[in-house]
Amino acid sequence: HFTTDGPVRLAPSYVDGRVYFGSDDGCGYCLDAETGALIWQQRIGPRDLRVPGNERLVSLWPVRTSVLVDGGVAYLAAGVFPFEGVFVTALDAETGERRWQTEMTDLPAQGYLLASATKLYVPTGRGEPVVFDRESGKRLYTIPDAGGTFTLLTGETLITSGGSEGRELSAYGDSGRDQLATFAGNQMIIHGGVSYLQADNEMAALDRARYIELSGKRRAAIQQKSELVKKLRDLPADDVGAREQFETTLRRLGDEIEALTKERNTCYRWRSDAHDSLAMILAGETIFAGGDGTVAAYDTKTGIETWRADVDGAAYGLAVAGGRLYVSTDTGAIYCFAPRGDGAASSTAATDASVVEASFDASVDDAAAVRRERRRRTTQANRPKQGATPVVGVSGPFIRFTSPQRAEVNWYTDVPAPTHAEFALHPDVGATKLLGDGVRRTEHEIVIDPVPARVVTALRLALPANAESKNEAENVVQGDDAGDWTDWYRLDTSLGYAPPERHVAESPYADDQAGLAAAARAKRLLDAVKSDRGYALVLGAGDRGRLAFELARRSHLEVVCFDDDEARVRAAREALDATGLYGDCVSVHLADLNQLPVGPYIADIVAVNAPLDGFAPATSFESTYAHLRPAGGLLEVDSSNSAAESSSVAKWIGHHDVSKDETAADGAVWTLRRTALEGAGDWTHQYGSADNAACSQDDLVRGPLSVLWWGRPGSRPMPDRGNRNPAPVSAAGNLFVQGDRTLFGMNAYNGTINWAYQIPTMRRANVPRDGSNMVAAADGLYLALGSECIVFDPGTGERKLRVQIPPAPSATAAEPQLYVWGYLAVAGDLLIGTGVRRGSQYLGDDGEWYEEYNPQEASRVTSRYVFAVDRHTGELRWNHEGGVVINSSITIGSDAADSGTLWLIESRARAALDAPDDRLLDEVQEDQYLVGLDLAIGEQRWEQPVDLSECQYMTYMAYALGRLLVTGTDKEKVFHTYAFDAETGEPIWENHTPTKKTHHSGHLAHPTIVGRKVYFNKYTYDLDDGATLGVDDFNWHGCGVMSASRHTIFQRYEYHGMIDLDTLERTELLGVRSGCWLSLIPTGGILIAPETSAGCSCGHAIQTSMALVPRYVIDPPALGE
Repeated sequence: HFTTDGPVRLAPSYVDGRVYFGSDDGCGYCLDAETGALIWQQRIGPRDLRVPGNERLVSLWPVRTSVLVDGGVAYLAAGVFPFEGVFVTALDAETGERRWQTEMTDLPAQGYLLASATKLYVPTGRGEPVVFDRESGKRLYTIPDAGGTFTLLTGETLITSGGSEGRELSAYGDSGRDQLATFAGNQMIIHGGVSYLQADNEMAALDRARYIELSGKRRAAIQQKSELVKKLRDLPADDVGAREQFETTLRRLGDEIEALTKERNTCYRWRSDAHDSLAMILAGETIFAGGDGTVAAYDTKTGIETWRADVDGAAYGLAVAGGRLYVSTDTGAIYCFAPRGDGAASSTAATDASVVEASFDASVDDAAAVRRERRRRTTQANRPKQGATPVVGVSGPFIRFTSPQRAEVNWYTDVPAPTHAEFALHPDVGATKLLGDGVRRTEHEIVIDPVPARVVTALRLALPANAESKNEAENVVQGDDAGDWTDWYRLDTSLGYAPPERHVAESPYADDQAGLAAAARAKRLLDAVKSDRGYALVLGAGDRGRLAFELARRSHLEVVCFDDDEARVRAAREALDATGLYGDCVSVHLADLNQLPVGPYIADIVAVNAPLDGFAPATSFESTYAHLRPAGGLLEVDSSNSAAESSSVAKWIGHHDVSKDETAADGAVWTLRRTALEGAGDWTHQYGSADNAACSQDDLVRGPLSVLWWGRPGSRPMPDRGNRNPAPVSAAGNLFVQGDRTLFGMNAYNGTINWAYQIPTMRRANVPRDGSNMVAAADGLYLALGSECIVFDPGTGERKLRVQIPPAPSATAAEPQLYVWGYLAVAGDLLIGTGVRRGSQYLGDDGEWYEEYNPQEASRVTSRYVFAVDRHTGELRWNHEGGVVINSSITIGSDAADSGTLWLIESRARAALDAPDDRLLDEVQEDQYLVGLDLAIGEQRWEQPVDLSECQYMTYMAYALGRLLVTGTDKEKVFHTYAFDAETGEPIWENHTPTKKTHHSGHLAHPTIVGRKVYFNKYTYDLDDGATLGVDDFNWHGCGVMSASRHTIFQRYEYHGMIDLDTLERTELLGVRSGCWLSLIPTGGILIAPETSAGCSCGHAIQTSMALVPRYVIDPPALGE
C-alpha cells in the first residue's frame, strides 16, 4: 500500500503499468502498479495549506477529480471553492512535469474527467460542466442548464445529469450550447446504438440515435409554437384573418408535438420496474444494478430480472472481473459473487436483513418500500408527516445517537405516564415495535439498539391520557393499554452524527513505562477539554506515534501528528497502521515544525512532543500558538524527559503576550488555555444580540477572507430555505445550528459536530413576523420548545435545565397550558420570554414562501404577556401583561446607557385583545403604543402612543446608541422608518422610501446598524437625523438580509457576498450561497456560514457549511506593512 497525506476519494486510473490518482492532500500521484513505488508526485494548488474539510485535515485545494491519462498526458484538477481558485492541470504522464494549468474562479472541479480527441470535459458537481481545449488548456465554454455527478461522453456528445432534482439526463452536441435530448434517469450505459437507463423505479433500453432525432424535431416544434404564441398576443383583436391563420398553425404544431411524443416513446426497446437506482454496469448480456440493500441482474435483451442478492448497505460500487461480480457498499462491506454452476437463477425474494430483522417482523414488501423511501430526496412533498406542534403535557422527544447503531430517546411528561414508544420503519409501513418498560414516570428514556441503518423511520410516544383512571398500584402499563399516542414523528437514522466506536486491531507498542506515560498524558489532555471530538495536533513523532495513538484510541478526536524527520514519520506510520486506526482517525505527516501547513485556530489540543533542545521544542511558539483554537484550545508541553529548567518556558514564548490566556505549571508540565480573541464579538441572538441591530461588533472580521473549515451539516438535515428560518447563533467558540427539527452543537473554529439531537417538535419559521426560538450564551444554549425553555450545555449537549413558562398574570385555572414560549432572549442573568397562544407560531412545513401580503403569510405572531426568569434557576423575576405585543418588536439595550430597558410595541385595540389566537394582521395595526419596561423588575417606565399602521408587511424594532428604530413596508412596498428617543419614546425623525427591490425579501429587509449608520433597502442613513448618506452603495441580488461586523456587511448576492464599509468594495464568494433570511454570522473573529440553501433551484455548485477567516490571520503582514 501507499500512504498519502489525505483521503483518496475517486478511483485511480491504470495505464501502461502505472496507477494515477489524486488526493485530498492537493497532490496528483503516479505509482508503479507492480511495486507501489512512487514515480512522481505533483502539487496542483498554489501552496500546501490544510484545513478541516469533511471532518478530515485536507488541502484547501484538494484533488476531487479523477486523473485522466490519454496520449501521454495526465489531466486533473484541484480546488473546491472557486473564490480560492480551482486549477485544471495537464501533466506529462511520464515525468509529472506541468504542460499547462488554467485557473477557474467561478466553478469547482468535482468528479470523473472526460476527454474527446480535442476537448477535456470537467464536471463541477451541482454546477455546469466546463469544456477546455486539451492542447492549450484554453477554456472553451460551459454546458448550460446542466450539472450533477454523472457525466458520459460518446463521440462529441456529452450526457450529463440535470433537472431540479437530478433525476434527468441531458445530451449536448459538440458546441455544448444546444440540448439534443433529455432522458428520464439517473445513469446511462451506452453500448452500440442502445442506451440503458437507470431511474429511481425503472430500468430501460432505448434506441438512442432515433430518440435524439425525434427529440430534436419535437423541440423545434415546441420552440416554433412558443414564438407563434408570443406573436398572437401582439396581434390586434380585430385582425381576425391573421389570428385564425395563427391558431390553425398552432393546432397543427400541437398535433405534431403529440405525434412526435408518441413516436419517441416507441424508441424504448423495453422498460422494467426496478428499484435498484444507485449504480449499474454492463457485462456481456447482463446489466448489474446496485440498490439499497440489494444487487440485481437484468437481461439486456428483455429487461427481465434474472438474479438478486442481499448486501449490507447501499451498493454504490460494482465491478466484473474473471467471471465474478464485486460489490462494495457504503458500510465498508465488499462482496464477491460467482455463478452457481448449475445455470439456475438465485431467488428473487429479498429483504434487507440488517434493517428489518433487527427490530421487526416485516414483510418483503415492507422492507422494499422502506428502501425506496429512504433514498428519496427529503423534500416537503415526500417527507413522513411530522407532528404539527408540541403536545400539551409532553416535552420532547429528544433523540440523540450515542453511536451509529444506538440512539437514546428522552422525553418528559407533566404527570406520570407509561414509558412506551412505538417504532416503525415508516408510518405507512405496517410493521411496528413497542419499546419501553411501561413504568409510569415523568422523565422517560428508551434505547433503540441496534438502530436500523440509513432509514427514514417513525416514532410515537404514549400520552398520559386517562392516567388518573388507572389503578395507582398498577404502575406498569402494557401494549394498547398505554392510552393515547402522539402523532408519528420522523426519525431519520441517516442523521445520527455519532462517530463509530474505534477498535484497535493490535498494539505494536511495548507495555513499558513510556507507554504508561503516554497513556497518562493522553488521559490528562482529554480530561482537560470539554469534548472528545475535534482536532488534536501532536508535534513530534519520536515516540513512533505513541501519544497520537493513545489520544486516538481514547477519544473521537481527529489526531494529526507532524514531524520534520522522514525516518520518524515512516516509523510512526508503520506502527499506527498496524493498529487499524491509521487514515481513519490518526495520521502522521512530514513538515517543518516551524511552519506547519495548517490553517489557524483549528486545534482543540496541541501537544508538543518534539525532540527537545534544552527545554525549547523544535517548533516556534508563534507557529504553535497560531493553530490553537481560541476560547478553550489547550496547549501542553511536557518536559518529563528533559533536564530543562522552568525558566526555559519564558525563553520559548519570547515576546509573545500570553497574559490574557490561562497558563499553569505543574512540575514538568506546562499548559496554556487560549482565551477568546481580543476584539472578537459573539452572535447570540437572531439579529446579533437582543438589540436587533444585526451587528456583532466584531472588530476582527474584515478584508479578504479564506476558508477556515467546511463540511457538515449539508443540505439533507436542513429546512427549506424559503421558510425564512432562525439564524445560527454562537458564543464562546461554540456554534449552534438549527436544522429541520435537528439541532447541532458545533465547534465554531473547526466545524466539528460536538453533539446533535433530532427534536421532532422543534420548529420555528417566518422569522420576519416572529422571532427565533434559540439564544446562545457562553454557558448554555437556550431553546424555546412548546411551553418551556430547555437549557443545553454548550460543549456536551446535556440538558441542564427545563424552565416552564409561567401562567399569564390574568390566567384562570380553566386555562392550563394555553400558552407556549414565544420570544426568547438572554440579558445578563435574566431569561426573557413571552406567552403565545398555542398553535399561533409558523412551522413552514408546507413549502410556504411568506412573501405576499395576506393573513396566511404576513400576520404577526403576537404575545399576551412578557416575563423574566433567572436563567440559572428558572425562578420567576417578573411578569408583565398589557396590550397585545408584536414579538418582532421586542428589543433590549446592548450598551451601558440602556442595558436596563426592554422596549416593545403593543396594540390595545379591542380587535387584537379579543382575537381567538395570536397570529394577527390588521388587528394589531390600530391603537399602538411604544412601551419601555424596567428590565430588572418589569415595571413600565414610560409609554408613547404611536401610529405605525404603515408597517403592514412586517414590524421591526432595533436599538443603537440611544435610538430606537422601527421599520416596515406597506402594501405598496414603500419602506417606512421611524426613529425614537430610547429614554423617552419621543419621535426624532422618520423616512418614507419606495422599496428598491420588491420581491425575494427585498421588501422585507431588516435594518443593519453599524456605529451611527443604518443600512437597509440599498440605502445608508444617518442614525441621528435620518439623512440619506448613500444610495446603492451596497447593491445586492438574491434573498436574505444583511449582517455585519464593525467593518464589513455580509449579504447574499448571487452567492455569499461582503462589502467593506471603508472602501465600499464588494466581494462575492462564488460557488456557495446562503439561505433566504439571515445565515452569515461574523462572530469570534471569523465568518460562519452554515448550509441554509436546501431546496434551492438556483445554480450554485456547492452545498456545505463553512467558516472563513481573514487572510491577514493566515498570512500576517510583514512588520511595517
